[in-house]
Amino acid sequence: MDHITKAVELLGLGFNTSASLEIESGRNVLEQDPLFTLAVIRQESSFIPDAGSHAGAQGLMQIMPATGGSIAKQIGLAGYQDSMLADPGINIQMGTYYLRQQLDNFDQNMVYCLGAYNGGPGAMSGWVSKWGDMDTDEFIENITYLETRDYIKRVMGNYYFYSMLYP
Repeated sequence: MDHITKAVELLGLGFNTSASLEIESGRNVLEQDPLFTLAVIRQESSFIPDAGSHAGAQGLMQIMPATGGSIAKQIGLAGYQDSMLADPGINIQMGTYYLRQQLDNFDQNMVYCLGAYNGGPGAMSGWVSKWGDMDTDEFIENITYLETRDYIKRVMGNYYFYSMLYP
């Protein structure tokens, strides 16, 4: 049993094995920490594969349909339809791809990546240009979107928790 599946079972989060394997394979392709992906999924959907938001985001990683369409073109996913976001494997593939883009755009800074994932890359770029020289905690407290500020704190808390369980 891989460490992601073991972590999920230990925590009783109801996350299926095939999805955890998708995270592992995503890490291999994207060189991304699977625990970071797990932390995002926990916050985005509480591991409910068909979760939806009031804003229209869908699936485990809460991908917006327009973002899904854009990512589908970038990764060469033919015949994309918004309903595909309900497929855990496709949703994780798209979500990890988008996380990787944000990590690359923001010099591998996880806080900036999460802010971009939640609040948008344009907003995060603005915050970085205004407050990027502050220490991390102070930077987060200056983010003007309360939801994004809280989101970063929660996902990083999830990530640190998983990292402590599986060093």
